[in-house]
Amino acid sequence: MGLPRRPCCDTTGSARYRESVRRYPRIGEDSAAYRRRLCRESAKARNVDRVVKRDAADVSNLQRIADLPRLIRLLAARSASELNLSSLATDAEIPVRTLPPYLDLLETLYLIDRIPAWSTNLSKRVVDRPKVLLLDSGLAARLVNVSPTGAGPHANPNAAGAIIETFVIAELRRQLGWSQQAPRLFHYRDRDGAEVDLILETADGLIAAIEIKSAATLRGRDTRSISRLRDKVGARFAGGVILHTGPQAQPFGDRLAAVPIDILWSPSG
Repeated sequence: MGLPRRPCCDTTGSARYRESVRRYPRIGEDSAAYRRRLCRESAKARNVDRVVKRDAADVSNLQRIADLPRLIRLLAARSASELNLSSLATDAEIPVRTLPPYLDLLETLYLIDRIPAWSTNLSKRVVDRPKVLLLDSGLAARLVNVSPTGAGPHANPNAAGAIIETFVIAELRRQLGWSQQAPRLFHYRDRDGAEVDLILETADGLIAAIEIKSAATLRGRDTRSISRLRDKVGARFAGGVILHTGPQAQPFGDRLAAVPIDILWSPSG
């Protein structure tokens, strides 16, 4: 499902975000099609309690099915970020030791995905936190009150960027389904705090890195983390892309390029 960009721009009040909405009708339509889509997403958000409880009961005998709608809303607020089980369990009022089966269930229902951390040390991948993703960015936007009328003075200023990242990762995840190389999807964070939103690794060990930016213009510092990763892995680094909301593609150093987000659906992409 597409990403409702106008809701995000009205919530954040960002001029650059308003411009990105104007540029990308594919993500945030200003038309009757957008309004119809929004109505469907609003209905989906209103009905999430009923649908999730029904579907979960069909495939699971977990005792706290009634807590799933609240858990989904908490995950929507954390979408495209690292999953901190302790924090999530506290907010959901579910004991942390019993939380994993509920997350497994939401994956079974194709509501969320968990993207593991990447490292050159294979054992470290299971130690670092995964990134959690609500697979429907439109539903995520509705559940965090990102709407055309805004979410009021207490709206999270990071909501727009998180919804963009959710949309892009979900779209890339779908497109991997027809890739001949079938790369695996990871995210990356080192001990010094350098983060890369997505790592694609092929079976022969080559990696590609993707950063997702809500800005229309980029600065040199926006390539800092992806450049550090490139230098760390050397010849294994096939290339890096910074997806942004601007209109043009441009090279950004050795094996790096900045590319508009609409390459994900553009016929020429």
